This record gives sequence, structure tokens and C-alpha cells, in this order.
Amino acid sequence: MAFLFTVVMMVTMMGNLSAFAANLPTGGNLDQAPQNLMVELKEWEDGRPYFALKWTNPQSIWELGRYGVEHGEWGAEYQIDMKIGDGQWRYDMGESLFGNALDFDEEFDKPGNYITDDVTCDPMDLGVAGNVDIKANVYHLRVRYAYAANQGSDEDYYIYSPFSNVVSIGTKAFYKNASGWAKTELQKAYDLGLIPDILKGADMTKPITREEFAELGVLLYEKVTGKKSDPVSPNPFTDTANPQVLKAYNLGITSGTSQTTFSPKVLINREQCATMLFRAIKAIHPQGDYSIAGVKDFPDQKHISSWAVESTKYMNKIGVITGDAQGNFMPKVATPAQEAAGYGMATREQAIALSVRTHDKAPEIKASGTAEAKASSGPIPASNLDSLISKATGIDTGYFEAISEVSGYISETKYWKKGSMAKSVLTEKFGDNRTKIDIFDMSKGISYSYFEGSSEAVKGVYEVREPSEYMNPFNITGPFILGTAEKSAAAKIIGNETVDGISCSVIAITADDETYAKIWVSEDGLKRQSETPYFGFPMKTLYKNYKIGGSISDSEFELPPGMTVDEDVSITITE
Repeated sequence: MAFLFTVVMMVTMMGNLSAFAANLPTGGNLDQAPQNLMVELKEWEDGRPYFALKWTNPQSIWELGRYGVEHGEWGAEYQIDMKIGDGQWRYDMGESLFGNALDFDEEFDKPGNYITDDVTCDPMDLGVAGNVDIKANVYHLRVRYAYAANQGSDEDYYIYSPFSNVVSIGTKAFYKNASGWAKTELQKAYDLGLIPDILKGADMTKPITREEFAELGVLLYEKVTGKKSDPVSPNPFTDTANPQVLKAYNLGITSGTSQTTFSPKVLINREQCATMLFRAIKAIHPQGDYSIAGVKDFPDQKHISSWAVESTKYMNKIGVITGDAQGNFMPKVATPAQEAAGYGMATREQAIALSVRTHDKAPEIKASGTAEAKASSGPIPASNLDSLISKATGIDTGYFEAISEVSGYISETKYWKKGSMAKSVLTEKFGDNRTKIDIFDMSKGISYSYFEGSSEAVKGVYEVREPSEYMNPFNITGPFILGTAEKSAAAKIIGNETVDGISCSVIAITADDETYAKIWVSEDGLKRQSETPYFGFPMKTLYKNYKIGGSISDSEFELPPGMTVDEDVSITITE
């Protein structure tokens, strides 16, 4: 509980009239500071906090105290200086310091063991005005001695010792600057442990970077799930080794800006922020209902990137992200004037606030994936098949992975596509664990296939009407029915279901009134699951880790150096 109190007055004593002076009446000097200063935070009976100070006095101060007793003069006094956080000391600002006379009892206070342990100080005695939250600040205190020389004459003056060691007490402010609207949510985030180290002490009004948001997303995941995440290994990036970034990548919260770069210091906009947070939510609750059916378009929908539509609408649907007064989402910069004004950029305080709201929504999101919730939600309107196909085939550059199971045998496949080039790397998780690589040139209708470790590739020729229907890994209605006649096959949407928390249209591939295959496709045109025959055996495939856009090197689609192709031997694929 934070201690709050209101200060209505300020006590000032003993102005700073002189620097250190030379000799004391005892013949010594005031060159030693109070030693081993300690401060403890306590409470008065009414609950108000105060500081209790304790320190050891050096031999010279004990001698000054005895001199005062013997000659009827005042001994040394103490003065307390303070600053709050990164502010200035009161002494440096020319302010007077709070203090009082040192207690001295020759019978009990012995040389070498002269300890002052009865000093209490209310923060208001140090000039603090206004409402103060002890837990929100660090209070730094130090003490020095003051002595009135030439007492009893018209020429008395003060001389001072150096200051003691500095003792700090309280809670360091976890941010430098924040907007008024954000302070409550920032405090809540701090109390929940949702502010990553990289953002502590930062100016919260500034835009957030990819690295900072990655750390924020990982911390949200770990706090909500109670699980520790692991960084991806080996590190795919050359521009960061931050383990939190590698954790975010492993969780699917973020991807790289290329196959080898993450661009940690690049700022992110609102649609990117929504997308990364949406991925964090799905990592937390994979079985949640993430349908956006019925969610209206934003007035500025045309400015939202196609890959961000699902995330922006979902985050708006659950009330985590809202638009401006006119309902605009403000996804990103669209004009030079907007760029100059910082339009569409996500700030640190906005991102943290979204994390807090997501944390609060977590139970509701989790419950949305239960059978009861799905039953009460009613049917989801089906998407248009042509629209899904158009979105899928419209992807120019991308990557994804697939895990397939046939009669208990597992294989994993990685897919790349860039323009008219495509590549697949299939690894069997049984037997010899062989890995087969296929490189496709859709513009020429040819492919090259080889096994990892071999030195020769086999050429494939696709004598079909449209090679990309067979070779494009993103194509929804490609040759799913391997080993069967496809000529009369037709595709149609037969319903809507959720796969790993993602709302999907279920597409059936039929021939002669018999269903041969089913494909589950999300609204963005991406395959999420399929059930197809594989040479007479049922095969189930799950698709994951989509990375749409970005940069893929042309070398990804080249044969390894030294590999040969026997042009006299080729495989012809026909319809």
C-alpha cells in the first residue's frame, strides 16, 4: 500500500552562510563527516511515514560536545539534505536545510562510540510540498555538521563539515515521463510486473521499438501463462542476441525483417503493434475463439495492410484497441504530413496500456475457446471462396511450415515463395530421417529435386495448364488428391470451424459427389489444416509459423554449389 500524505508547510533552519572553516575552539577542525549513515522508513501513529536516521560521530565531534558542556556553549548541530529521484539536492539549489542540535551526554557518549540514533524527520521538514507517494520515488538523504563559531560575540558564523555517505530509500520511479491518461495504467502494469527491464526508467511518451515490444509481449505471455519461454536456437539473426527477442520469435509473437535480420531499433506502428499483440494472445490461449465475423470495417480500413486486418479487428472487437473519436484505427503513416506528426505510431505507454488490458481480458479470451462458448456463439458466416483463393494466390513472398501425419508417420515441411520461385524442404521423422528438397520455377514449369547430402538433382517438367496451381505452396486448391484422378474435382465451402483458436472456412474437395479432401482456411487466405488422401492413405496436415512479406534471398532457390542435373532424365507431371 502506498503511503500518501499532504504537506502544507515547510520548516527551514540554518541557512548556508559559510563554507568549511579551519579551527574549532578545541583546536581541531570540522573536516570529518557523519559516518555510517543509515535511514529507515517508519510510521507515526496516524499512519504518516517519517525517516529515522542513525549515524556515528567521529572523535572531533565528541570533543566539541564536551567543550560545549565545559564552557557553556552549544556543541555541534546536524543538517539533513535531501533530493528526490534524479532531482537536485536542496543544498545545491541554495535552499536552507533542516537540522537541530546534537544530543551529548558525557556519561554515556564515549569517544569512538558516539552514536546519534534518535533523529526523526518528516519529509515535510525537508521542504517536500504536495501529495507524495513514498513508493513512487527514491528519497536520497545525507547529513553534515554545523557549528556556530565565536558564540556570544557579534561576529559569530557557521562552519560546516563535508556531507556523509548518501542513503537512498523508497522505490525508483519506473519511468521518466508519461501522459496524464497513461499514469494509472502504467502503475497497474508495474504492480502486475508487466513492464520489462528494457522499458523501466524510459520516457513513456516516445515511440516503441520492435525490440521493446518483443520484450513486452514475452513478459505478458509469461505472466499470464505462468510458463517460462525459451529463446530460439540457433539464433537466426545477425543484428541481435537479445534472449527476449529470441523468445518472442520462438513463440511466434514476432518475425524478422529478413531471414537474418530483426531490426531491433526500428519503430513500430499501430497495425504492427496490434499484430504482435494478437500473436501473443494466440500463443497464450491457442484454443481461443478469434473470429472477427461481424466486426465492421474502420473508416480508414483501406489504409490497413491486408496482413493486419484480422489482428486489428480482433483487438478492437475485445476492446483492447480503440480508434480515434471518428473511429479511425490510424494503422500507419499514409502522408508526409502524418509522418511529421507521428501519426499512426505506437508509443511505449500505449503499448504497455494494451498489455495491461490484454492481461485483464485473458480469462475472457480463454473462455471463448470452450465448447460452451462456441455453442452459444452460433454459426459463423462463411467467407467467399473466390476471395480466399485470391488472397492466397496474391501472396508474392512468404514462408510457412507444415507437419503431416500418415498412418503414424510424421514429416515436417518448410516452404518458401518469392515471385515465381518456390521451395520446399521435407524432412521425414521416421526411418532414416531423410530430407528432400524441391525447387520450383513456376514461370518455366520446371522443378529440381534432390535429397540432402546428394550431389545430383532430378528435373521435373510440369506439362499442365497452369503450373502455379501445382507449384505455389500458398495455393488453397492445389493438387491435394495425390494418386487419384483430379479432372472432375470441385471445391466449395461447407462450413466454418476453429483451428488452434483461428476461425476458418472449411473447404471440401469433391469428385463424383464424393469428398476426397478438406482444407481449413482462415480469412487471410492461409491454410491452417488439411485432411487429404496420400496414395490411398489419409493424411492430416497442420500449417504454422507463417511469415508473409519481408525479404528472401534469391540464393534460397538455387541449387547447392557443385550439384549436377542429369538433363537426360526427368519426371513429367501431367494433369
